Amino acid sequence: MKQFTWKEQLAYGLKAQEEFYEVYHTPLIPAPNFGYDFKVVRTGKKLELKTDDWDHDETPNFFFERYSVWDKQSPGGPWQSRRKRVNVFVYYFARNQIYYQFNDVKLLCKELDKLVKKRKLGLVLIKNQGYYTAGYVVKREWLAELYDVYQVE
Repeated sequence: MKQFTWKEQLAYGLKAQEEFYEVYHTPLIPAPNFGYDFKVVRTGKKLELKTDDWDHDETPNFFFERYSVWDKQSPGGPWQSRRKRVNVFVYYFARNQIYYQFNDVKLLCKELDKLVKKRKLGLVLIKNQGYYTAGYVVKREWLAELYDVYQVE
């Protein structure tokens, strides 16, 4: 498995973020700080974007980052978004331009915590340069009642 540098991940994420900004189903404005990615113009809600470079059609899963830096146990993914009071969490398969929108970050975290216990999900460590990220592989079907899915035309 290829090990990405932080710069490579950032470059990929920024490119996908620019694309997402153009294709999202309602107008967005970029966030004024690093606490989240966008604000939804119509509602004023804060939106965090998680970009995945996997081919959507080759995996039935999401990967939810639990700890952005494993050694420090710093929250990642939706848990970080909850801490930053983000309202909407979007999981974007950039390669296929399909995104899943979770409109309640608190509920998403609650359900993920339940799934981890119920299904005994183990953390998957992802090696980066100088640190590890840790998260859970979660079947999309397990969260189907929590998201809306959008295919960009």
